[in-house]
Amino acid sequence: MVRVRDGNVMEDFEIPEGQVFRFIFPPGVSHAIQNKSDQPNILVAFNMVEHDPEDPDAMRDVLI
Repeated sequence: MVRVRDGNVMEDFEIPEGQVFRFIFPPGVSHAIQNKSDQPNILVAFNMVEHDPEDPDAMRDVLI
C-alpha cells in the first residue's frame, strides 16, 4: 500500500501483488509505503537533488 498526504487530503493506493507501479511525488507531498503481503517487495527510489545534511529537504511525517 502507498499512502499519500497532500495538504489535508490523504489517499491510499493498494498495489496488487506482482504488479509494478511508478509514483512521482512532488516536493512537499508526504508519502509512505507498507508491505501488506507475506512476500518481500522491492522499492526503488530516485531523487533529482543531492542530499544536503546541513539543509535537509525531508521532514518526518508519520502516515502509517
